Order: sequence, then structure tokens, then C-alpha cells
Amino acid sequence: MMKEIEIRNAQTSDAPEVWQLVQSITALDPNSCYAYLLWCTYFQKYTLVAERVDSSGTGQQIVGFVSSFLVPERPDTLFVWQIGVAAAEQGNGLGQRLLSELVARTVTLHGRIQAVEATCTPSNAPSRRLFEGMARRCGATVEYRKLFPESYFPQTPHEEEQLIRIEPVQI
Repeated sequence: MMKEIEIRNAQTSDAPEVWQLVQSITALDPNSCYAYLLWCTYFQKYTLVAERVDSSGTGQQIVGFVSSFLVPERPDTLFVWQIGVAAAEQGNGLGQRLLSELVARTVTLHGRIQAVEATCTPSNAPSRRLFEGMARRCGATVEYRKLFPESYFPQTPHEEEQLIRIEPVQI
């Protein structure tokens, strides 16, 4: 049976599977399952899952997700909190598809957004390529600046987190 990937808004019941997916993606900082329960409950409009579904409608598996929110002080800015794709699906454009769908749905809800922001460590080349690719497609600029220095992370060594800002966003 042919399998396809469908993108939809997250539901509360997706949180455990999203949490498990994040555990398998080494580039992401995993959070508690409770955090994903909150995201999949209270930020459903801004959290999408990519689900592999076979043609019979059975055998569904979450293979990607993106979570985000509108920045309260700048509601024209969409902040992407996490985006992740299962190893078996990487390199197939699913991350770009999730990001594009997220921006399109947010524009539909709010009329427009001016910018997309995220954070990324300097060594996370796949994430940087993802956001730089989005900027190219939007004809936007990408700006990087230090947001959280290493010293802000008390646990095991953690690189600084840089803010990525893409603007103007036009779809």
C-alpha cells in the first residue's frame, strides 16, 4: 500500500508520540512529555505534525512536527520553538514542508506575519539550512545574533543559542 505524509494541527493525544520523536533527534533539546502536552493542547494552531498514513488510513505514525507561537510583544512575529523530522524522513523536504505550511496557516489566521524567528546552535547546520532555504524562497534576509550564551545553560556543556530572524516573510 502506498504511504503518504499528511500535515495537520497537533492534538493533545499526539504529545506522547511527539515526545518520543524528539528523544530520537539528537539535534533537539528534549523537554518533558508534559511540555509537549501543553504545546499540543494550548498551541494547537501553531503546532503541526506530519503523519505517515497508508492508503487504508491505518498505520499512522508521526514522523515530523513543528511547534511555534506568536511573540506576545510582537504579534507579527512567529517564533518557531522546535522543528524535527524522523531520521528516515530527513532529506526529503519534510522540514521545509512543515515550515511552509506553518507560515501559510498562521497567515491565514492572522492576515500576515512580518518575521519568523527561531534559535539554533552554531553547529546545527541542518537547522540553519532549513531557515536559510525558507528565507531564499521568501526573498527575505536572514539575521543571526547571540541570544543565550553558553553560561545560561547550567547542565552539561551546551553551545550558545543564536537568534535567527527572517524578514520580511511573504508567501
